[in-house]
Amino acid sequence: MSKKNLLLIFILGGLCLYGCGGKCKSTNNYICYDESEKEVEESKILPPSGKLVIGEKLSYKVSWLGISVGQATLIVKDTEKIDGQQTALVELTASTTGFFRMIYKVDGIIHSYVNLDNLQPIKYDSDTRINKKIIEKKMKYNFKDKKVFAEDKKGKYVIDITDDTLDPLGVFYYFRKNNVIFNEPIDILVNGGKKNFPVRVSITSERMIRIPSGSFWAFQIEPTPESERQFDDALNAEGSMRIWFSADERRLPLLIALRVPVGSAIATLMSVEYAESSLTHN
Repeated sequence: MSKKNLLLIFILGGLCLYGCGGKCKSTNNYICYDESEKEVEESKILPPSGKLVIGEKLSYKVSWLGISVGQATLIVKDTEKIDGQQTALVELTASTTGFFRMIYKVDGIIHSYVNLDNLQPIKYDSDTRINKKIIEKKMKYNFKDKKVFAEDKKGKYVIDITDDTLDPLGVFYYFRKNNVIFNEPIDILVNGGKKNFPVRVSITSERMIRIPSGSFWAFQIEPTPESERQFDDALNAEGSMRIWFSADERRLPLLIALRVPVGSAIATLMSVEYAESSLTHN
C-alpha cells in the first residue's frame, strides 16, 4: 500500500502509541517489544483462519514525535449481498484528537466491502476531511473482467487488476488468508483508485510483542527498498514502514510504524473486542 494512503488512513486518524508498559524497548524508533523474548529458531506462527469475524472491533491510537495525536477503529460489520456475492463491511473511522486537532483537524471514514469466501474487495468508499479539504474516493471491483471502476473529484477511471488485487484496507487482512513464509519475497498489488501499487514485502522476524491490548507472539513485515522508493516518489520524501501482525490464526495488525522525514508515527492496537453474537463465516 502506498504510504500516502497510510498517512491518510493512520496519521489522518492520528493513531497514537500509548505506553507499552512492562520491559519494552523502542527499536529503530519503530516498535516496542519484550526484551525477554528474542527471535527463535523454531517458528511459533499458526496457520491463518482464512475468515473475517463479524463483530470484531480493533481500536488504535497513534503518536507522532512522541505526541498523542488521534485514534481510529477498524470494525468488521454485518454481512450484505452485493452483485450476488456475500460480503462483510469493514469500516475504518479515524480522527485527530486533543491539542493536535486544533491545528490539524482530520476526520475520515472508509467502507470496504469484502467477499466472505475469498476476501477479495468488492466495493470501497472513503471520505476524508482535512481541515477544510474534502477527499472522496469510490472504487468498484469486477474480478470477472479484471477491472476496477474508480471515481474521485477529478474524474472516473477504469484500471486493469489481477485476481489477487487488494484495496487500501486489504493489506490488514492479507495474512488472514495467506501463509507466512520467511526470507522469500511476497508480491502484493494494491489498487488505490486511479493507480495500482505493486508492493513487495518480506517477513523478517518474529518475537513477543507487549502492548496495552495484550501480549502476542508476532511477526514483522517490511517493504523492499524498491517498493519504498516507489512510495518516496508518491510522498516526495523518504520514508519507511513496518507492520507487526499477531502470529495466531487471527493475524491482528498490532503495530504499524511509519518513519517520515520529520520523526515517526507509530500506531498500536489498544483493544480487541468481539460482539457477543460474533459469527465466523464457514
